[in-house]
Amino acid sequence: MGEPFWGRGYTTEAVRLIGRLAFEHLGAKALCAWVFVGNEGSRRVLERNGFAFVRTVHGRVRSARVQDEWYYTLLRSEWERAAAAPVPRIEIEAP
Repeated sequence: MGEPFWGRGYTTEAVRLIGRLAFEHLGAKALCAWVFVGNEGSRRVLERNGFAFVRTVHGRVRSARVQDEWYYTLLRSEWERAAAAPVPRIEIEAP
């Protein structure tokens, strides 16, 4: 999300919708996410959506660069328990 849009809740809402799509429509059992260590904004977005911190992975290579990352997961059962799924204003059923 571009910096001019930070703090407006757009990313939090997008992650909620991704969870809804993955769990309700695609039958996913779990989601995982990687966040660069120090990216507190992204970490908060995941935690607000029920993701649980699993561990810090040191020296993970991304785009020819070595950087530490935080690893998060969200189990379907936890998503359901936390009622993380938003109620969309309109949802169009697939034919």
